[in-house]
Amino acid sequence: MPRMRHLIAEAKVLIAEAAGGELSGELAIGAISTALTGMMPAVLKKFAGTAPDLRLKISPGTSDMLYEAVLSSELDAAILVKPPFAIPKSLRIHALRRERLMLLSKHAVDPKAIGMTLMGEPYLRYDPGSWGGRMAALFIEERNLQPDIFCDLDGLEAIAILVANGIGNSLVPAWAGFQPQGLFVTEVDDDGRYDREIVLLRSSQPRRPKALDIFHRTLVETID
Repeated sequence: MPRMRHLIAEAKVLIAEAAGGELSGELAIGAISTALTGMMPAVLKKFAGTAPDLRLKISPGTSDMLYEAVLSSELDAAILVKPPFAIPKSLRIHALRRERLMLLSKHAVDPKAIGMTLMGEPYLRYDPGSWGGRMAALFIEERNLQPDIFCDLDGLEAIAILVANGIGNSLVPAWAGFQPQGLFVTEVDDDGRYDREIVLLRSSQPRRPKALDIFHRTLVETID
């Protein structure tokens, strides 16, 4: 199957190049949910003006799923959380943004009382098995906190909605496009130690280097 997917992808590239060169056809991009809602709208608008004949095929997914898709050449690139391990030489990473850890709560919280707040209310845990959730889990572990875990979620937008509805509190990164509605935000003063890093992952030898370079440049020019 991987070889078949590669042949199909290469055939699409050949058709596009024969039809009108590098900046036509399709570019397959993956993105985690917060990138889809917080970053991609502005990127897509600007990209459409830069390369109107190049169509972006956007695939949602978790960071680990998107990583595997880029590694197997199913995707040309993906916007995801930086892998917590060394990547092979066949891949390349471009840093996009760093997202500070913050406490979401229904009521205002003094920064010095973050630990007490986490211990005193139900905790909506950003899934520690996810690449981004590891940083919140590290914060909890290093302070020897044992909050009452209400549930595990790998959806930051869903966590924010639950907090706004008074279900509990949560430690999450300040993702692109986040707008606090019906809740309070308390930044964790950590000098970036618990930041979630968002990156663009791509092949070291992409099939369509010019198109991918334009997409990367558009990302850098539009994201906060």
